Amino acid sequence: MSNFQSYSAYVPEEEIFQTHGPQIREEMPVHRVTSAGNIITESSDTISRGNSGHESSEGWEATARSTAGRAISAADINPDTLISFDGMQAKASFWVSEGRLTKGADGTYVAGSGPVEAPQNIQGDISYIPDAVMEGVNAALEPLPQESLEMITAQGIGVALGRLDDASLTRKFSQASGLELADSQQRLTAIKAVYQQQADSAIQSRSGIGAADAPEFWAWAKANHQGQLQDAINKQLRSADVGGYKALADNWLSSTPPSLNALRAGGVPVRTNGSGVHECQVNGHWMTPAAAARAGLV
Repeated sequence: MSNFQSYSAYVPEEEIFQTHGPQIREEMPVHRVTSAGNIITESSDTISRGNSGHESSEGWEATARSTAGRAISAADINPDTLISFDGMQAKASFWVSEGRLTKGADGTYVAGSGPVEAPQNIQGDISYIPDAVMEGVNAALEPLPQESLEMITAQGIGVALGRLDDASLTRKFSQASGLELADSQQRLTAIKAVYQQQADSAIQSRSGIGAADAPEFWAWAKANHQGQLQDAINKQLRSADVGGYKALADNWLSSTPPSLNALRAGGVPVRTNGSGVHECQVNGHWMTPAAAARAGLV
């Protein structure tokens, strides 16, 4: 994670979720020519969104995308398909768990009844980026055309999860923006650093993972819990909600003993006993870091 392998480029909500379906003007002239024997009749009328028979592209189905950013039809939606609700993009399986989607017996997805909890209801998990820093992020993304933003963010998530490499994302950014590779790489590096700092700060302040252990935590999350990590990244990027990392961090802390350096940095006494075993003192008792971690004491 020190090279920001677990973060994707920020994309403003209002720009990501533009509709991509066929556009129909409010009124579209239709010209008809009818022939009956030697008589030819011509007529014209208009067709609007309301009577065209074409669904407006505002429904959730129109937001369905593959991880590469390709539009997906409603019939082809699967658990890993990316769907957007209220400016937040996540996998279909996530929205099923949230109650926003329901999967039928035939495998198709329909809208559910459970609302997604609004960001204002989870203030304890919100971590805002300073306005001055956010202005820099937006400036770095400015050369990208609007229609490329969703593709770049999907590619960025692929890099974050280890499915793609940084060079691939840089090439895509360069092609979409028309910038040189070096300029594209510099912009992406700056953007990634902002979100790495935000996420690192979250796991340290909210879950107590030391800075020295952060790289190991990110590597573990990417290798063992990609789906949960992807959902956490989506929440971070779309609504500044870093709460998705807490469950991951708690899981890691309970299964991975902290290093001696991390314990010392946290003020926990450590020693090596006569058998050469490292121990830490918690609540007046000496035990191994692994035992303390399993008990939830460190």
